[in-house]
Amino acid sequence: PAHRAVLCAASPVFSAAFEGPMLEAREAHYSIGSCTEPQVVKAMLKFVYTGCLPDLNADELAHLLPLAAQYNLDELCSTAADCLVTKVTVDTVREAVKVIRQFR
Repeated sequence: PAHRAVLCAASPVFSAAFEGPMLEAREAHYSIGSCTEPQVVKAMLKFVYTGCLPDLNADELAHLLPLAAQYNLDELCSTAADCLVTKVTVDTVREAVKVIRQFR
């Protein structure tokens, strides 16, 4: 579980969910259903708490970038895109370019 105050400070999306009239605020529970990769969600939370991104492979970074954008985590978007560029290989370049173009 993550602390609401930390999530609210980091993201206006979490802030709206936890500080407004939404069910998440009443139940103090939020599900991230848009990402089915637990390690990617954990990486996002680690970044929110520490400002550091764990070592992720190109596929994980490609999943992290839209998740970071969804929660308006601009610094994480930049960091994930920079890391993704460094992990590009012949096999991953097409997907990396496709993902990064969405968030320029």
